[in-house]
Amino acid sequence: MDAVPRARAPGRPLAEALLQFEESLRLAADGMAAWRRPELEQEWSDCRGGVERALRAAERLRLAAPEMSFDQLAFTVQDLIAPLEPFQAAAHRFHALRR
Repeated sequence: MDAVPRARAPGRPLAEALLQFEESLRLAADGMAAWRRPELEQEWSDCRGGVERALRAAERLRLAAPEMSFDQLAFTVQDLIAPLEPFQAAAHRFHALRR
């Protein structure tokens, strides 16, 4: 989201933001083993797949380095984050199991 310009900030360079996004995704993937449990296997698998899809999309975008309008950039960032939606369902399931 840092790459999207705001009212008083130009936004971070897209390539730089993508690199950090990819690094954060790799850290998240590395930490996923800590919450892998049989009762969360479907959610875990969905999250793992989301991380992998987001990583592939971020790399493709970073390598292509296209020029984008504000709207294109905003929608592109939204598309990059969309594969991570399974984490929300996983968090709800995890909290439900803890009760």
